Formats: sequence, C-alpha cells, structure tokens
Amino acid sequence: RFRDEFNVRVFNGIKSAKMEALDQVLHQIVSTDLVAILPEIRAPVLILVGVDDYMYRDSVDTSRLIPTSVMRIVEGDHAISASRPIEFAREVTRFLDTYE
Repeated sequence: RFRDEFNVRVFNGIKSAKMEALDQVLHQIVSTDLVAILPEIRAPVLILVGVDDYMYRDSVDTSRLIPTSVMRIVEGDHAISASRPIEFAREVTRFLDTYE
C-alpha cells in the first residue's frame, strides 16, 4: 500500500511539472507575434485548405504573407487529410515533386 501511494505521489509530481512546462511553452507561443515573422520564411510552404474550412480566410491571409508559399484549395473542410486523403496526397505530392 505504501508503495502504491508513493508511486501515485511521484506520478502526480511528474505530471504537475510537465503541465507547468507545457503552460510556459503555450504562454510563449501565444505571446509571440508569429505573423510578423511570416514574411521572413524562405523555405517552400504549401498551404492546403478546403473550400469549407473555417480557417479559409486565415489561410488566404497567411499565404499572402509568406513569399514562398503556394496555396492550393480543394473540396472539403478543415480535416481534408482525413476526409479527402486522395486529394490531400495528390496536392502534397505535386508540391513536393516541384522541389525534387
């Protein structure tokens, strides 16, 4: 019984420390203006968006900010990799083929 209680306390301590670290990382992410650095991206970027994606407008704006981006619009919603895997794979393959 003592060992079980000890293991639970150790596990909870580790879980707490991990949650604190995650909280710090998430805070850093949300407090950093990532939009400001988008024009600095030099690597090729594929922005693949579904016509019914709730993030469609944001995707268009992001594409305009990244000088090396290629935007492709396909039928589907936000989860096109799951809902339309063939179209997703085709667009990703086409993009990657241009950089071989």
